[in-house]
Amino acid sequence: MGGRDTDNQGNRLWRKMTVAQIRPGDGARYSEVVFLESARFYKLYRNNPRYDEILKDLRHALAKRRALKVRLASPEGDIIENVEELDETVRSGHFWAAANLLRQDSQRQSV
Repeated sequence: MGGRDTDNQGNRLWRKMTVAQIRPGDGARYSEVVFLESARFYKLYRNNPRYDEILKDLRHALAKRRALKVRLASPEGDIIENVEELDETVRSGHFWAAANLLRQDSQRQSV
């Protein structure tokens, strides 16, 4: 894993983020990922060569309540290029409260 850590202007492309929800996106084009640290909906495109591995890492992080190091295509973008594991565990009860609210909201929308 790896790659550049900054864009041409020196802006950080990696962010520490905690997965709150993963759901299908626009048909077969991408999966949508929600992080606790942002109100934005992020996209993991299926044409990413590491799509399956990244999705597995995101699901594992959600299940284990672990934050990930998330690399975006651009500093203010919403496209996930890569993820890496962090060593620290998110232990806050707020994590599950927020995740449950998102899950309930998603279930209401699908009805």
